[in-house]
Amino acid sequence: MDSFNKILEDKLNVAQKTAVEYNESPQLIFAGAGSGKTRVLTNKIAFLIQHKICPPHHILAVTFTNKAANEMKQRLEKMIGHSSKFLNIGTFHSICARILRADAEKLGFQQMYSIYDDADQVNLIKKIMKRFGISEKEIHPRQFRSFIEKSKQKMLLPEDVQENPKYPLERTYLNLYGEYQKELKIANAMDFNDLLIYPLKIFESHPEVLVKYQKRFQYVLVDEYQDTNMAQFRFVESLAKKHRKLAVVGDDDQSIYGWRGADIANILQFKEHFPDAKIFKLEQNYRSTKNILTGANTIILNNQNRAEKSLWTDGEIGEPIQVVQCDGDRIESDEIVRILQENIFKQKRKFSDFAILYRTNAQSRILEEGLRRIGIPYTIVGGIRFYDRKEIKDVMAYLKFAVNPKDNISIKRIINVPPRGIGRTTQDRIESYAEKHGISIFEALGNTEDVGIGLVTKKKVDAFYTLITKFVDLSTRLNGDEFAQIYLEETGLLKYLQNNGTELAANQLENIHELLNGITEFCQTSESKQIAQFIEEVSLYTDIDQWNDHGNQITLMTLHSAKGLEFPVVFIAGVEDGLLPHIQSIEKQESLDEERRLFYVGMTRARQELFLTYAMKRYSYDGVYYTTPSRFLSELPENVTAMNYSKIKEKVKTTYCKEVKNSHSHSSTFEERSIGSEWKIGQFVQHRTFGKGKIVSVEGNGDSAKISIIFHGNIRKKLIAKYANLTPV
Repeated sequence: MDSFNKILEDKLNVAQKTAVEYNESPQLIFAGAGSGKTRVLTNKIAFLIQHKICPPHHILAVTFTNKAANEMKQRLEKMIGHSSKFLNIGTFHSICARILRADAEKLGFQQMYSIYDDADQVNLIKKIMKRFGISEKEIHPRQFRSFIEKSKQKMLLPEDVQENPKYPLERTYLNLYGEYQKELKIANAMDFNDLLIYPLKIFESHPEVLVKYQKRFQYVLVDEYQDTNMAQFRFVESLAKKHRKLAVVGDDDQSIYGWRGADIANILQFKEHFPDAKIFKLEQNYRSTKNILTGANTIILNNQNRAEKSLWTDGEIGEPIQVVQCDGDRIESDEIVRILQENIFKQKRKFSDFAILYRTNAQSRILEEGLRRIGIPYTIVGGIRFYDRKEIKDVMAYLKFAVNPKDNISIKRIINVPPRGIGRTTQDRIESYAEKHGISIFEALGNTEDVGIGLVTKKKVDAFYTLITKFVDLSTRLNGDEFAQIYLEETGLLKYLQNNGTELAANQLENIHELLNGITEFCQTSESKQIAQFIEEVSLYTDIDQWNDHGNQITLMTLHSAKGLEFPVVFIAGVEDGLLPHIQSIEKQESLDEERRLFYVGMTRARQELFLTYAMKRYSYDGVYYTTPSRFLSELPENVTAMNYSKIKEKVKTTYCKEVKNSHSHSSTFEERSIGSEWKIGQFVQHRTFGKGKIVSVEGNGDSAKISIIFHGNIRKKLIAKYANLTPV
């Protein structure tokens, strides 16, 4: 016990140690950027065990990424040894998935349900739309998916949504939503939001299940509490209601996921939810220099709805924050590369010391081009992920189907991969038969006599059915690695790629072998050896979980992906109004505050040097458009910043823009030159298909004018005024 107290004294400051040792009532620990929140969480868990306050098997620690959960497990294993094996540590989704595996039948699901990712959801939506004769021009599948996401973020299932839609399109959405949930049930599948909602449904309808988990999880700890949504808040509240042993760690200044349902009120109103709670603040920063921290603190002070706190550091003053103005987006990319090369040469830094952050994924292309021209190695977080590659999704579909034969989306993907002579017409007939008789596609395959297909095709379908039936049975009887290897060999997929002879096929085969290596590693290190558990773990991976931070390469990622990480040198590219803050956020104060928090998060990723770059104009497929330096730059204190104009200048001619002064800051903006046009640059408009957007350029006048608009999701459209069907907002 004394040795553990010594560890606490050596590794924790006074504020951290006080937070670790408190356990009288629910507690909220405000942990600013770089203030050691992970250290506090792990030490608190170790403290609870060492002082016999709570045994490890009754402790639940919840994180938002598998990466964070694994890091916590590794730290605790070093601190408390074998006891760490009994801890319950995982993401919200993985903990909820575990609960549902045990109790899914209470909702009418089978235990081995599938977890549908974004692509699976879109494929299911397309299938439903096709059945109802709805064109993708009328409703884009991803727009409807967004409607489902927003409904579920509010915990509204079809039966919960109000039956008085304002527009005909809403009625269509409601009907489709109901069909979507029915199809998921038929396929014994859930999407990511279902994983959070359904445990609460079980707790409500079966109170004995809630009591069981309250007994199991007697002390609950939550990381990144500012990112919790309604379902996650209710989940935590339900578990902690009985024992009142709850410790949450977070920072409202880093709440950046409102667009996916996170509610900053959960952390700001913690005292209202738990009146006997005690509040702690960790304000000493161990990451960034004084200049970077002063700049970030000054920025975030402009948000009104925040808890009062101020980060400070004993660290060095450091270099000033460099604000780099560039004539164009290509110039910006070249300037970042030039600064990188100079920094590497002068400071002897490694490529892995640098991160380039940006607001939207679309910005990465031109930055990649600049790095490729010079031959600088880089990796992108959130690009085409390993598990999103076609051949990997094919293999995963085979595996998922073997575990859950009702998974119609997976069987549709693999029925003719590799080609086995079961064409689209045959597949449509089988699917129609399944829908008509209310059975799964797998069950329909076992009734080919009634489906109505030719004898030759019937033999091929029967052979496929016999093959997959065999492996549905074997999925629970063999170790995962052995099962996957034999399964893929007998499907003919490996042989098909081997015989293909193309470089693409060779790369695909190499990726599949890497997946098989991953399954083998999982079986060697996991308590469970079955393929079902591997599938579940992979289904819950995020972009950051798949990032390899050990290679010597520059990291490119969005600002959202960067939270929780740190680098010696950080570039934030595209610090312009319309990008940061994003165009969809400018008119709402709440959204603008979240954009400012996002900028704050990006700034506080930097340990030693921070570069903020912006371009005065950007190019798109419909021409050039002019930008305004971000309003956030005008909030930076002059004493910690240095202005740096790029040495390379570019002349661009334009016929439809002129510069005007922006009253909000010392920078400039641009407005459309054409006189007499109804549409103006900067104007917000509503489109019946694409929703709300902002005009970024207008070419010409009258009905023939070409209007370029950025809609939600950074979708760009160029419309002719006469046919645009726009309504001013």
